[in-house]
Amino acid sequence: MKKIAGFSLLIFIFSVGFTHAQDMYSLSGTVGFQGVGDIIVNLCTQEEWEGDKKPVFSFVAKLTEEQKKSGNVSFKIEGVPGGRYGLIAFQDIDENGKLDRNSKGTPLEPVGTYRHSFLHLWSGVQFEVKQDITLPEIMLLNILE
Repeated sequence: MKKIAGFSLLIFIFSVGFTHAQDMYSLSGTVGFQGVGDIIVNLCTQEEWEGDKKPVFSFVAKLTEEQKKSGNVSFKIEGVPGGRYGLIAFQDIDENGKLDRNSKGTPLEPVGTYRHSFLHLWSGVQFEVKQDITLPEIMLLNILE
């Protein structure tokens, strides 16, 4: 009987710990823009941000005529595990699916981040996800203009 009770307690402790480790969250918000071109929102880990790797969490909005006229699109990224992330949105003017940059790393397409930072450094853009988050509007700007 003690073995069964002990085994049951062990299973309970393991399941509580496992459930906590699997908490997933969502991030939602809006992106303001001008012009045409798909809107891409990337939620990046530090490795993805600094290594220019393709992010696991991404939202792509193929703009409707109504969205083009309003200059505003909503997004939602779901199934995000807790952790530290950076969020960047851009308008894919040339439709290649990535943020184009010049030789100095400056974005060539309209871009915006959740937390503004000089040169978009990780230390300035990163934030913690530990609950569902509704972000303030992200405005896309042409940096080189």
